Amino acid sequence: MDDDLKELVRKISFALCIIILFIIVGTFAFLNKFGGKNNLIEDKIYKEQDFVLLIRNQECDHCKRIKRNLREHNIFYEELYSDKDKRYHTILNKLSLSEKDIVEPSLLYIKEGKVIAILVDIENLDDLEDFIEYNINSD
Repeated sequence: MDDDLKELVRKISFALCIIILFIIVGTFAFLNKFGGKNNLIEDKIYKEQDFVLLIRNQECDHCKRIKRNLREHNIFYEELYSDKDKRYHTILNKLSLSEKDIVEPSLLYIKEGKVIAILVDIENLDDLEDFIEYNINSD
C-alpha cells in the first residue's frame, strides 16, 4: 500500500470516528432534553390520566416517610423534583399551576389530567392520611 492510500484511509477513519462521536453526543442530548420521567408525567397529563404527583426537592428530609406511606396505601405516584427536573416549570404550567401554588413537599391528585386536590408543605403524616382518605381513596 503506498503512502497516499494509507493517509487517505487514516483520514477517512478519523472522520468516521468524529461522525460517530457526534451521533452519540447528539443522541444523548436529545434523550436528555426530550426523554425521561418528565415526559412520562407530561404524557399522563396529555392523555388525561389519573395519577398522584409528589413534588419535592432533593433536600426533602421526610420524603422517605411520605413515600413509604403512599406505598403502604398502594398508591402509585410520580415524583417531580423542583430543583433537578428541567421541565418542572413546563409541567406546572400544563397543570395550570405556578411556583407560588407549591410549597414542597406537595402532593397533587390529578384526575383526567386536571389537578383535583393539593396538599402542600407536608409535615404531618396525619394530614397526609386525611388527604389520601378524602381525595384519592374516595374515588
